[in-house]
Amino acid sequence: MKTIPENVSAATRKRNPHLYGTGEPFVMPPKAKANGRTIRLRQSSKPKLNKLEEEFRYKLKYERPDDWLSEQAITFRLANGVRYTPDFVTFSSMNGEFNAYEVKGQRMWEDSGIKLKIAATAYPWIRWTLVWKERDNWKRQVIVP
Repeated sequence: MKTIPENVSAATRKRNPHLYGTGEPFVMPPKAKANGRTIRLRQSSKPKLNKLEEEFRYKLKYERPDDWLSEQAITFRLANGVRYTPDFVTFSSMNGEFNAYEVKGQRMWEDSGIKLKIAATAYPWIRWTLVWKERDNWKRQVIVP
């Protein structure tokens, strides 16, 4: 087991606060209050995927069991503060391929289609795919930059 040396300079202690601390006692931050009541931070209990996206996630896990799968976790910067988060991003360690999937129901809003096309142009090394369900069959369209 390694021990941390105690006879070091002040500069070394300052550069390594994770080892030696800051030298100041830790003080708990004050609790946030609104209207005299303490505010507690809560995580959202809403599921982040809708039923259609959840169904496609199971299909994707079945089709690509060895691929890394992320759900609405990666946001891409497009231009002028515009951001786009695809529903799923997969990475295959076998061939190093990135895939991004956007799952849509019966309707696709104009801005989401434009963002998808801009993302495909801005990040051409990712394979962008639009996915929708039609009469119990999954349809796919690869977006070409």
